[in-house]
Amino acid sequence: MRIDLKTWTLGGLLAFAVGPALSAESPSTAMPVRYSEGVVHGFLTLSDLNGKVLAKGELLQTAKDGDVQGRMVFHFNDGSLSEETTVFTQRGVFSLQSYHQVQRGPAFPRDLDFKVTRTSATTGTYQVTTKPRDEKADSETGKLDLPPDASNGLVIPSVKNLSPGKGRTLHLVALAPGPKVIELEINPLGEEKITHGNSKETVIRYALHPKLGALLGTAAKVIGKYPPDQHLWMANQDAPGFVKFEGSMYNDGPVWRISLAAPCMTGDAKSCVE
Repeated sequence: MRIDLKTWTLGGLLAFAVGPALSAESPSTAMPVRYSEGVVHGFLTLSDLNGKVLAKGELLQTAKDGDVQGRMVFHFNDGSLSEETTVFTQRGVFSLQSYHQVQRGPAFPRDLDFKVTRTSATTGTYQVTTKPRDEKADSETGKLDLPPDASNGLVIPSVKNLSPGKGRTLHLVALAPGPKVIELEINPLGEEKITHGNSKETVIRYALHPKLGALLGTAAKVIGKYPPDQHLWMANQDAPGFVKFEGSMYNDGPVWRISLAAPCMTGDAKSCVE
């Protein structure tokens, strides 16, 4: 997940309610692994809040010897593309090794190619190319501090591994407009009920709140570009898992919803419900 004061993207943030206080669960250290990530091939849907499907997506994840590569991609109906690729280790703690995000097409105000690579326990490099509509591309590379708990692309695994009912503060590399490390508060707002057929389940709703710091935060508020919070729903029974996400994929953009989906079986119209 990353945030940009001009076009911050998914991975995400949002909240109107006030939840319980955050626990003091080691904010500047890497997230401990309670549930290891493994091989995953999931299907996703991106829609507006009225239920109109805007894009079909997939989550592809492979794991080997503690190293994990995850890729989340959305193909929009208008031809746009959103893709995030995250490589991390999980040897006792989650450790981001690289994060690569691509956005392009008419669904976004500008094309973006953004990559962060870890070079040591506390440092990394970045590459970012942006291309606003009908303008030339602008590229930048450099070095940056990359704390042990940097969580671009790792927000959902991090929330899965929180102790029940607890929150946490992590770090993200944001574009504001140049790369900058900011804090992300994860705040549980309480339990909600969902149904699946005749089954009833309990989920926890989380608010993900970016903290830009005094100087950057004040500037963002003045120009009306402070990233809003986002919401994330996670199942909270025997095996924690993703249920739903709601937030904007770029600043001032509409709130969109990401949810689980089932693919249509070829030749079986009954399995295809749009």
